[in-house]
Amino acid sequence: MVTVFGDDTRAASTAFAADLRTAGVRTELYMLDKQIGKQMTYADKKRIPLVAVLGSQEIADGTVKLKRLADGEEVTVNRAEAPAKISELLS
Repeated sequence: MVTVFGDDTRAASTAFAADLRTAGVRTELYMLDKQIGKQMTYADKKRIPLVAVLGSQEIADGTVKLKRLADGEEVTVNRAEAPAKISELLS
């Protein structure tokens, strides 16, 4: 799941979700402007194993934070490297 925090991150999050889908990663985009905790709770309830956090700082840096919900492991990677890292985290 890819997070959305507001109008300032929506376009980048939508584009990133599209890139993941193109790379073959099943992806859901959280379209409501909610706090990170509520987005994580939503993902957990839907048994989504990994959340891509794309906030203003990550967008500015060209990175994405990936959080595996099963054990809380977090890594920050370049957006271009995200599909490969997601596959690694999910295997």
